[in-house]
Amino acid sequence: MTTQSIAAASCLRAASAAASIVVKTIDTEHALLAKSLSEVLMDSKLASQLLTKLQALALTTTALLLTSRESVNQILGDNGGHGFSEAVFTALRAVIRRLRLVCELPPCQARRAPIVFTAPHTLELQRDGCVTHAREDYTGTIALRLADLIGGAYIGWATQERDRVKALINNTGAPDASNRDPNYLRDDEQRDSPWFNALRSAREQLGAAVLREEGRTVVGYLHVDVHGTRDPPVWEVD
Repeated sequence: MTTQSIAAASCLRAASAAASIVVKTIDTEHALLAKSLSEVLMDSKLASQLLTKLQALALTTTALLLTSRESVNQILGDNGGHGFSEAVFTALRAVIRRLRLVCELPPCQARRAPIVFTAPHTLELQRDGCVTHAREDYTGTIALRLADLIGGAYIGWATQERDRVKALINNTGAPDASNRDPNYLRDDEQRDSPWFNALRSAREQLGAAVLREEGRTVVGYLHVDVHGTRDPPVWEVD
């Protein structure tokens, strides 16, 4: 094989890999947007029509989270579509954020401890005014296994969201700006944060299970937020 043919083959493989990343990102985005619309809109036909319109206008879930309702409605209106009401738009945003997470609780009979494990950094996250926060490998697996071991709950980024962000970084070099780091929120974001909502839900369900199964009232809960570091340096021993 000549040098030119080797170079051509390498370029072809690189182009194929890049195309695969783009397709994977699009497929995951399509599924997330479709499920979000179906949860918010009772009319399945309307949800399908709106999905087609949003995708044709490149209004992704990220765009819907970062763009004002007025701007989205103007884009839809300029292209023959109908705009969102404030209530529907707010609900759609909340569902999109919730579906990017996973909240796993053990079966009712296995809920033995009012403890919630979280792993918020299983994907790269942008922080306001700071450099991108790196992914903390294995923290999700550790948190999930600890929750399974003691009968607690686990909250983290959904697998499809981690895959979507990974593909996005490979394609653009940057993570999704609409994903908020729960450890780095503004005060006004905390009440509506999907992470805080998931924590409240897990706490209530775990507490109710302990009361039902063991007949004791839960007076306290434990939240274990799992973090890690990538390739830590080796320090000299004192």
